[in-house]
Amino acid sequence: MFVVDLTGGEVEMRAIPKMGRNAVSSYELFMDDFRVPRSALVGEEGSGFKYLLDGINPERILLAHESLGIGRAALRRAVRYAGERVVFNQPIGQNQGIACPLAEASMRLDAGPLPFHVGGEQRGPGTRRRGALRPGHRPSGRPRHLSRARLLTGASASAR
Repeated sequence: MFVVDLTGGEVEMRAIPKMGRNAVSSYELFMDDFRVPRSALVGEEGSGFKYLLDGINPERILLAHESLGIGRAALRRAVRYAGERVVFNQPIGQNQGIACPLAEASMRLDAGPLPFHVGGEQRGPGTRRRGALRPGHRPSGRPRHLSRARLLTGASASAR
């Protein structure tokens, strides 16, 4: 693994267009005949892939929290909409068919962070695998309940 200055002109960077997750830009890098000085080496030579893998589990915990935040934002919008939208002289949020799924979403989002706190607390020297989240594991709140919020409010739940 190495760290180099990308502004010197020897590296071509092309932005990767994305629909979501634009808080961090993603790029394709093209390095033709690029010389990396020994001073740019990070850690031991040949260990870069191991260093990258070491960062995956903390990133899973970060993404899980991000997912819960998106779910909470969608739930807030859905609850607000359910309180504002009036049909037959009452807000739709007073109907069980709306209120119960929103309550379930709230419960799941509240319970969602528990495995991530355990995973985060177990990180540290010598605990690389103990605190790891299972690959493919995600908080139960966002995908399912974001979909419910979208159904309730139309696509506006995920729009600005």
